[in-house]
Amino acid sequence: MTCEIVSIGDELLVGVSRVLRLRVGEGASPYRLWCCLGEHFEGAKLSQIQTVIFFDDMDRADPSCFPVLERLLHLTHRHAGCATTIFSARSVSQSALNEVLIDSEDLRIELSPLNADETSDYVTRLLQQAGRDGEVFTADALALLYERTNGLPRDVNRLCDLSLLAGMVQGCHRIEPGIVDSVSRELHVKTTSTDVARLANG
Repeated sequence: MTCEIVSIGDELLVGVSRVLRLRVGEGASPYRLWCCLGEHFEGAKLSQIQTVIFFDDMDRADPSCFPVLERLLHLTHRHAGCATTIFSARSVSQSALNEVLIDSEDLRIELSPLNADETSDYVTRLLQQAGRDGEVFTADALALLYERTNGLPRDVNRLCDLSLLAGMVQGCHRIEPGIVDSVSRELHVKTTSTDVARLANG
């Protein structure tokens, strides 16, 4: 299961409960939700059912989520063997999330951004795995892809996929820098607009 952090505080608890398909009534209190979560993990442990909970984009999480996450970690640790919790973030070294993880993490993996050559090899390998041989992105397009993403694999994947889609719509046989540039500019506008709306809504 995957939980995207788009809510705050107790709303996150409600989201986790829904994804786990807990049978709780609409508008159940946090106390009731925590009781149901405890019962869920206890049952999973007895039934030897493993649950993996993945929280993405934790660097964007509202600070009010962290007490909920900390309590969830304590709950899953208490029922060791039935649940694994994974957090993904661009950086946690200076965030409140780091304080939550220090005493509870069993494994931390830090991935450095790809350099220009690694980005080119990464895109080429992904295309080969998808059955695309030959030059799909020109050398200049790959260089621009790296420049616009700073070698972050997630951003590389996104810009690469959307550039391929734009190229297909335009009937292009190869992806030129112009396509990567127009797509990356559009992505920047959408991301900026989303961030502004998030700030406006508190």
